[in-house]
Amino acid sequence: MSKLWDYHGGLIGYDGRPNPGGIHSLNSIYNYGPVSGASFDSVSYQTAANSATDLTTYTFSSQAIGSVPTNDRRVFSIVANHIGSTVLVPTISSATIGGETATVHGTFSTSYNYLGTDYAVRLTLISAVVNTGTTGTVAITFSNTCWGCAIGVYAAYGNALTSVTQVQTASDTGVLPSASLTGVTSGNLVFWGCAIDYNTGTLSGVTADFSTTFSSSGDLDGYGVKDAGTGTYNVSSDANDSSTGPVLAGWEIRAG
Repeated sequence: MSKLWDYHGGLIGYDGRPNPGGIHSLNSIYNYGPVSGASFDSVSYQTAANSATDLTTYTFSSQAIGSVPTNDRRVFSIVANHIGSTVLVPTISSATIGGETATVHGTFSTSYNYLGTDYAVRLTLISAVVNTGTTGTVAITFSNTCWGCAIGVYAAYGNALTSVTQVQTASDTGVLPSASLTGVTSGNLVFWGCAIDYNTGTLSGVTADFSTTFSSSGDLDGYGVKDAGTGTYNVSSDANDSSTGPVLAGWEIRAG
């Protein structure tokens, strides 16, 4: 492998970071694990927003994204969307947070029939490093038109957050959905979301940070935390109507 040199003539590691000591980093090549020094210091809920309008692109302007960071800030958003179809369930084609391109993490969906009409609901987690500003626009473009969308925004702070890894996910659909994340590593982030159309549902096992609509009468609940040794999260919802499509999902996210 050839060495990489910056325009000052100094050696750069193979992960693209300045490395004046002359020793290159192999993390990004061989995936040895988290980038050295990558860690989360904290995560906090910021705001929720929703739209019941039929759109392909949803633009949620001037959303709170937390205070300006000392080091790195990665903004996460739990996203719910729905449509009157069980075939064309929209996925996220692209997304930005505060003008920065967002990474799309695990996504989960469910389909159902309500009063003779087919519907589908999807849950997705997205995130982006946004190190300037205290508010920003969350813009999400879907693969086809949705009937509504909602977001719940979190600000995570730490070091070397340009890369994060989805360690594990868990999900369930239908009446009284329940799922578990086990063996969560202390210091990693945990997010949970539950979406249900034409009904409401309350999370159990964790206390929801927010509840907002994502259609004329749907409901998105969300939760986020930095694990401090809990390790296991058994989460459920009292959403008990299979004809309105509850979907529950959890994500464990590692820095680096």
